[in-house]
Amino acid sequence: LSFIKNDGTTTQGYIQSDNTNLTIYAITDLKFNTNSTLAMTLNSSGNLGIGTTPAASLHIYRNTTSGAAASYPNIRITNANAAGYSGLYFFNGSGQVAGIEINNAVGAMQLFTGTSERMRIDSSGNVGIGYSNPVSKLHVHAAGSTVNYLAVGNTNNGIVFGVATDGSGRIGTYAGNVAIDFGGSSST
Repeated sequence: LSFIKNDGTTTQGYIQSDNTNLTIYAITDLKFNTNSTLAMTLNSSGNLGIGTTPAASLHIYRNTTSGAAASYPNIRITNANAAGYSGLYFFNGSGQVAGIEINNAVGAMQLFTGTSERMRIDSSGNVGIGYSNPVSKLHVHAAGSTVNYLAVGNTNNGIVFGVATDGSGRIGTYAGNVAIDFGGSSST
């Protein structure tokens, strides 16, 4: 099936089958319209635009300020298996570099660097950094370390909270010149 320009001489596109594949060919962009409104564009660079002409590999556009969530620009990923996972993963030429995974069984969002989980937000809203079962609003754990630290501040000034595996701890400054130790020897 060929599509010819109004002058009758130039093929603008065609649809054909070779008994294995169905090929749709367009000279420039392949556009899909509904009710005279652009619904989707696949351009010659392989970029896909939904509701727009694409400016990236995948470009979703919708102009709304209110209404149901289904009317906002969004991506929906569904795994109907209650014990399953859904995810969004980022790769380079060597493998996975990051990811976001949803664990349907426990209602948790897990964030990865490489293939290692680094942070989890559980179904109660508790955040675990280095820990997959947070028991408070923020739970920081450094596996294999003798001291777990939480630092609040900028690169030069701030407060450090630390707890050692022996139960001792410290609240101090980055510079270390002021500290309160507990469960162990005192410090200045």
